Amino acid sequence: NIVGFLKTRTEHASLAATMRRFSLSFSLLTLTLLTAAANITVDRGLDSVDLTLAGGPLGWDGGDWSVVVDGVMGGKSSGDMTFEDDGTTMVFSGTISLDGGGFSSVRMRALPSAPLDLSRYAGVVLEVEARPLGWSADDAAAPLGMHLQFEDSTSSYDYSSAFAVPIGGDGVGTESTEIFLPMGSFDRASRFGFQCNACALDKTSISSMSLYVLFQKGAFEVRVRSVVAVREAASFSAPSVAFRSTDQLVALLRQTVAAGSVVYDKSYSEMCIAMYWSALSAVV
Repeated sequence: NIVGFLKTRTEHASLAATMRRFSLSFSLLTLTLLTAAANITVDRGLDSVDLTLAGGPLGWDGGDWSVVVDGVMGGKSSGDMTFEDDGTTMVFSGTISLDGGGFSSVRMRALPSAPLDLSRYAGVVLEVEARPLGWSADDAAAPLGMHLQFEDSTSSYDYSSAFAVPIGGDGVGTESTEIFLPMGSFDRASRFGFQCNACALDKTSISSMSLYVLFQKGAFEVRVRSVVAVREAASFSAPSVAFRSTDQLVALLRQTVAAGSVVYDKSYSEMCIAMYWSALSAVV
C-alpha cells in the first residue's frame, strides 16, 4: 500500500510538472501572438492615417490662400474670403457674372511640405456646411456646383473633380456634411480654359489646390471646414431637408435644372450631374 501511495504521488507530481510546463509554453505562445497582433494593428494604423490638407481642428492659415476671379479674362465676377469660428471655417463668397469669364475661386499658394505624394490615398473628403433651404419657394436655392482642383509639379495643367454643396437643414440652423471625391475623379485637365484629354494628374507630386464656383449666376457663399486626404473610400448620407411645402420642393428642382443646364451648356457635364444628384438626394 505504501509503495502504491508513493507511486501515485510520483505520477501526480510528474503530471503537475508537465501541466506547469504546458502552461508556461502556452503563456509564451499567447504573449507572442498578442505581440504580433499588436504590431499588425500598429502597422495598419499607420497605413490608414489620413492627411489634413487644409482646415480641420488646427484651423485655416489665411496667409496661404488668395482669391482669383475672372477679371484676368475680362470677366466681372467677384470673390471674398474670410475665416470664422476661431479660424476653423473658411467662408468663400462672391457673385458670378456670366458677362465674361464666369468664375470665382480661392487658391492655396502651396500645400504644406509640397509636393505631396497622394498616390496611396483613396480620395479627398471635404467637410462643408450645407446650403440653407430658405423659408419659401421664392427663395429656394439650388445645390452649388463646384470644382476642387489639384495642381501637380510636373504638368502645366490643373486637374479638377466636381461636387455640389448640398441643401440641408430647416432654414434656421446650419448642418455640416461631408463629401468624398475619389482620386481618380480628378481627371478634368484644364489651363486657361483649354482642356487636355490625354493628360493625367501626377498623384505623387501634388503642389497646390483651389476651389472654384463656375457659371452659376448670382451671389454665392460656401463655408468649408476641412479638406482631408483619406486612405479609404467613404460614403456619406445626404443632409436632412425639412421642406415646408410641395411648392418649395418643386422650386428646388426647378432652380437646380436652371442652374445645371447653364453649367452643362458650358461643357461642365460632370458638375451638372453632381448638382442634379445632390438635389435628388435631398428629395428622396
